[in-house]
Amino acid sequence: MPLSLLEWFTALIVAVLSVNYLLVRRNLKYCHQWPGPAAFPLIGCYYLYFNKSPEDTWSFITNLSRKYGKLFCVWIGSRLALFCSNHSDTETVLSSQKLIRKSELYKFLIPWLGDGLLLSTGQKWFNKRKILTPAFHFKILEQF
Repeated sequence: MPLSLLEWFTALIVAVLSVNYLLVRRNLKYCHQWPGPAAFPLIGCYYLYFNKSPEDTWSFITNLSRKYGKLFCVWIGSRLALFCSNHSDTETVLSSQKLIRKSELYKFLIPWLGDGLLLSTGQKWFNKRKILTPAFHFKILEQF
């Protein structure tokens, strides 16, 4: 007996919710460690920024930082994004040679910034960093 349209639709909804749960489950234990706006299943915090233009992004993130502090998390759909505006924490992450794996959210920056040191990972990142590191040696920077 063929499945009815309602049964197919129900199966599709169950499949979408199951995949979403699997994607979110790993991050659920981390999201309670930091403050952030309330999120809803599937859409996350989309209700906060769905009417915002790209030009309003900086002021939106700045306002969230004022409200929740220098380290806060925001759900972008089923992805957890951690925002950090503390310079010492940011320096620790950016200077680490182990914390170089990027989130899928970074792929949206590639057309704008290219595949340079900021957005590359693995051996490609290591090779670019190796080339650039001597240019930022303290003795060279003292000239400026």
